[in-house]
Amino acid sequence: MVCDTVTRSEIINIVHAFRDSISPGPDNIGPKLLKFTLGDLIEPLVYIYYLSFGTGCVPDSFKIAKVNSYF
Repeated sequence: MVCDTVTRSEIINIVHAFRDSISPGPDNIGPKLLKFTLGDLIEPLVYIYYLSFGTGCVPDSFKIAKVNSYF
C-alpha cells in the first residue's frame, strides 16, 4: 500500500467536514473540540499521520469503525 504525503489542508478540510453532532472516538475528543483547537493541533496531527503512513504502524483504535446500516 502506498500513501501520499498528508497535507495540512487535507486535514483541515476533513476536520471541518465533521458533523458537530457525532460522538467522540476512542480518544474522547469530539468534533467541536477538535475544530476549536485545530490551529494548535494541526502540526502534531500532520506529523503523526506522516509517521504512521511512513512506517506502516497504525494504532489499533484507528482500525476500528462503527458502521451503521440503513436497511
